[in-house]
Amino acid sequence: MRNRTRTAIFSILLGLACVLSFAGSAMAGTYFEATLPAWQGRGWCAGANKTAGSTTYYVELSSSSPNGGHFWVDDDSGTYIGAGIDLERGEYTWGAYVNAHARAYGGYATLYGRAIGNGPISDYVTGWYDLNG
Repeated sequence: MRNRTRTAIFSILLGLACVLSFAGSAMAGTYFEATLPAWQGRGWCAGANKTAGSTTYYVELSSSSPNGGHFWVDDDSGTYIGAGIDLERGEYTWGAYVNAHARAYGGYATLYGRAIGNGPISDYVTGWYDLNG
């Protein structure tokens, strides 16, 4: 009877570990909350250090936002370095750094976003990001 109990507990723990490893890969990175301004204005989402040599960045949108968002990355001087990506609720993807300068850049970088729709309503979004994708 003891062996059955141990086997059952081991099986449950192993199954839980497998489930959490898959869930963890979908929720990689650092959590962010942001308001994407109305009329497609540029909104600050998050900032972090980008490692020189990084070729991609990751964004996952988890909020209940009906419109999703358009996201991109700028370096510390405001130069556009991360190709724009569009995401709906529950989606995630990797964006590419756009050229050799962007990939070589190491330092503070900012994730920006804007509402996908062009209208008078701001859009509140939450999710995860990693500027070193």
